[in-house]
Amino acid sequence: AALTAIFVVMPTRLASLGLPAAHHWWIYLPAVLVGFALMAPPIAWGERRGRTVAVVRAAVLLLAVVFLLLALFLNNLWEAAILLALFFVGFNVLEATLPGLISREAPKADKGLALGIYNTTQNIGLFIGGAAGGWIAQHWGSNAVFAAALLVMLLWFASAAGLKEPPRPRREPGSALQLS
Repeated sequence: AALTAIFVVMPTRLASLGLPAAHHWWIYLPAVLVGFALMAPPIAWGERRGRTVAVVRAAVLLLAVVFLLLALFLNNLWEAAILLALFFVGFNVLEATLPGLISREAPKADKGLALGIYNTTQNIGLFIGGAAGGWIAQHWGSNAVFAAALLVMLLWFASAAGLKEPPRPRREPGSALQLS
């Protein structure tokens, strides 16, 4: 929801900073690539140490900070580029880790159902984020959209306070994933 909400307003913010729409990719492409490159270390750290839930909570907190900074300091294209890169780090970490956590937590017979519910709610979130982001922007402006996304992240962070690390998958001897 937060992704869709902020991208309802980000194009107009970039245009207001003097970047024509035809050149928005100058900001988006590097931000996505940096986010993609920097997502791997925290995910690998979390997997190696059995701390994936901590990585998820850190990513949510990172997104909260990014939304706060977007609301307060989106005054030039450098700030936009850096904050969007940080956004994509947090977003990509969540996109990569959440399905695995759900799969590890769900009973074996219900993994498909659990992931189906996850995907469905993710798509509902995309719709709600776009609709709410547009409505909020129309009535209160783009900074209010960033503030609303911040609030959602803080609520998510608070609700994730009691999450426990699900059991790690067991590796069978000789499996392709086993490292010697």
